[in-house]
Amino acid sequence: MFETTENPGADIWVLPKPHGAPGASKPYPFLRTQFAQLEPQFSPDGKWVAYQSSESGRWDVYARPFPGPGPAQQVSMNGGTRPRWRRDGHEMFYYGSGNIVMAANMAERGGALHIGKPHRLFGAVPIDSWYDVSAVGSGFWSGFRSSRPNSRRLRWFRINQSGAAR
Repeated sequence: MFETTENPGADIWVLPKPHGAPGASKPYPFLRTQFAQLEPQFSPDGKWVAYQSSESGRWDVYARPFPGPGPAQQVSMNGGTRPRWRRDGHEMFYYGSGNIVMAANMAERGGALHIGKPHRLFGAVPIDSWYDVSAVGSGFWSGFRSSRPNSRRLRWFRINQSGAAR
């Protein structure tokens, strides 16, 4: 998946597997609206796509079935960006307002995605535009700007059982 900005907003497109019939690997739109959609992320099983959208008037995180059809389901409640799935697909993480890391439980039952109430994992951290979640959701790698010009550093945030970062 990738995003384009050729329309007034940003759209999400799919780049199929390159090893198919000739012409089958041509990119095609997954989500085109008048709003901006960014940061698309496939669920680990490939059945859902999480992304951030401006359709509510602010950035919020949504999930939608792939390849469709089906409506978007809002994951974040008070704004959210940069969604990431836990590797088993049972939890989604995102940045809430003030760069607070949030999480919501996810479960698929009968082909429907059930989203739990988002909860705060830990407070504001010195984050940059990217991060990733460990395989079991016990920690995060995050890049952030260093005090040295043109330099970035990695930081590991380990999540303990109470949800606090160390």
